[in-house]
Amino acid sequence: ETEKYFNEYRSDLLKEFTLVNKEQFSNNKYFNIIKKNNVVSICVRQNRFSERINNRNSSQSLHKSSVYVDETINYINKAMNYFNKRVNNPKYLIWSNNFDNLEKYFDSKKFTFVINNNDKILTDFYLLTQCKYFIVGPSTFHWWGAWLSNFDDKICVRPRDLNPSNNKNFW
Repeated sequence: ETEKYFNEYRSDLLKEFTLVNKEQFSNNKYFNIIKKNNVVSICVRQNRFSERINNRNSSQSLHKSSVYVDETINYINKAMNYFNKRVNNPKYLIWSNNFDNLEKYFDSKKFTFVINNNDKILTDFYLLTQCKYFIVGPSTFHWWGAWLSNFDDKICVRPRDLNPSNNKNFW
């Protein structure tokens, strides 16, 4: 989750991770939203510390996951203020590994939950790379989607203090 190790190979990586059959996404409703709007991509990873089978019932892991989501939501709200000032009529799309209870944080009238059931990982990843604006969550999946977006004028906002890997070069 740091480009310092491969930034010099960016153009090679963009070619390597370019999908051959992109037309399969042309009828995806979220793809059309991305192409027609100033979409700001948001990822919320839930159950960060309690998703592993050994941690699912651990009260400590569940609590850490809950705190992690709350901190992520606080960061997202601050970042939205930034985009509301800089992007004309932003449309917020939410990706997640688990959408349970996210409506308590994000009003479905203002936010669109990206729920792909067909080839979810590949489809979500491709759609992320098609966005131009990012509230990059502390998630490798979202980080790569933002990094591989090939817009010259893209804007990526990242959290200052959320670093789940404790990697000093995380961002």
